[in-house]
Amino acid sequence: RGVCMDIIAHNTIMDSLIDQQRLPEAFDKYFYLKKNQEKLNVRFDYYTFTSLLKGIRLTPGLNDSWLDKAFYSSKWRDTLDIKCLIC
Repeated sequence: RGVCMDIIAHNTIMDSLIDQQRLPEAFDKYFYLKKNQEKLNVRFDYYTFTSLLKGIRLTPGLNDSWLDKAFYSSKWRDTLDIKCLIC
C-alpha cells in the first residue's frame, strides 16, 4: 500500500517467474511495465533483458521466431529496448 517498487523489485518478480518456467507471465509483466513505465517511474536495465533472454533460452520448444515476436514485433518495437539488448 503506497509503496512504490523499483526496477530491482520488478526484475526479481520476472526472474522468479522465469525460474518457475512461467515465461508468458514474465513477458506479461514486462509488457505491463513497458506500457506504464512513466506512471510507475521505472527504467529497464540490462538485468531486465538478460532475465527475459534466459527465460527464452531455458524454455523448451521456443524458436527464433518467438524471440523475434517478443522483441521485434511492430506492436512492441522500441529502439531503446533493442539498443539495450545490443549494448
